[in-house]
Amino acid sequence: MESQNSQHILKALEIADQLLMLADSEVVLASDASGGILAAVMRDCAYKIRHHAQTEHKIVRTKTRDGGTVWKKQQSGGIDLKKAMILVLVFALSFSAQVAQAAYVDVVDGLSPLGYWRLGESSGTTATDRAGSYNGTYAGGVTLDQTGALSGDSDTAIYFDGSDDVLTMGPSADLVLTGDLSISLWFKMASLPGGASNEPLFTLTADAATSGTAKLAELAIDQNGDIVYTHEYGDQGSNEQTYTFDTNLDLDTWYNIALVRDSGAGDRDVLLYVDTSLIDTYSYSSEAEGYTEGTLSIANYSGSKFNGTMDEFAIFDSQLTSQNVTDIYNAAQVPEPATIMILGLGAMALIRRRK
Repeated sequence: MESQNSQHILKALEIADQLLMLADSEVVLASDASGGILAAVMRDCAYKIRHHAQTEHKIVRTKTRDGGTVWKKQQSGGIDLKKAMILVLVFALSFSAQVAQAAYVDVVDGLSPLGYWRLGESSGTTATDRAGSYNGTYAGGVTLDQTGALSGDSDTAIYFDGSDDVLTMGPSADLVLTGDLSISLWFKMASLPGGASNEPLFTLTADAATSGTAKLAELAIDQNGDIVYTHEYGDQGSNEQTYTFDTNLDLDTWYNIALVRDSGAGDRDVLLYVDTSLIDTYSYSSEAEGYTEGTLSIANYSGSKFNGTMDEFAIFDSQLTSQNVTDIYNAAQVPEPATIMILGLGAMALIRRRK
């Protein structure tokens, strides 16, 4: 008579088969980015269970009379289910960080950003643009190698001290974005503005019609933790379109924001998402105007400075959809290795209790 351990491992193999079927099902494949991550974890855990059972315990798949297949123990001997579970957990721990990084990067890359800066440098003054040729320059003593926003991802973030730190990209003619525009950014505030000036998260500027510069787009934080959008039009940026989004953000909390500007005829809307929630829509009357070359400034513009941490900055010359915004956010929510370990140990305890 087979031992209870044998019965458990055979049952685990049946479950592994079911995981593979579910991972390849239309329900999972048709879902958002989080479904793809889940499918990848399902497949690899199932293959790990199979490999351990076949190589360590001589479990084989045999045909039945009706043409189907079943898992069967080839020879006698105790099966160490605990060892098998530990091996699966070890695999999950090593795999989870790789999945987290690949999933998030793949989602952003798949949306064809004009520029994408992961902000994960540990030294130097160059912020690498993985999407194009717009490498940025850190100045003022930006603190690198900070804990990032993505769960389970070892890629780091950067900290701005609110004094003189800045990250600048450009100037470039490709950064003169006066129409459709999207921004995706993770940030965490260390303080709110103490005076009348807002703290800029980013400012995209270009040469004005005759002289000076004009804001093509800017997002900044005010004293209430609300996000203020601004763009300028007309000579020397003398006229503004501005709107305050009621966000009331907290300090020391990671937020994913997405700005989407629709410049289509009859629309001309600016949408702001925080995490996956659409906060509000601002309808503007005059489009941004800029000429020659554009410059993207992060955390510092015209004397105002942001104090906090930033991660995963991407800019698009197109409109992100609400589903795109959700996919980006969900791709960052892969469970941390510690969470996977706790869940795995809980499953092991439940199995042992039911023996």
